[in-house]
Amino acid sequence: MKNTTIHLPITTSGEIDFEFMESFIAELEAERIAELEAYLLATGLTDYILTAEEKAVLQAFRDGKNGGGEFS
Repeated sequence: MKNTTIHLPITTSGEIDFEFMESFIAELEAERIAELEAYLLATGLTDYILTAEEKAVLQAFRDGKNGGGEFS
């Protein structure tokens, strides 16, 4: 990774455009969720019950405790 260049979107002032990246990721997530919901509806899998462990994982994800971290 030392020799890898990662290009990020920037604002007109030259700063990293975090707002754009967050909105872009939110748009991608919404798109994927819509596709999943359509699939579940088409296959009749919309009636489901989550286990306590599955609920805890989803809640941790919602709370931002999804195991992500910073890389250096």
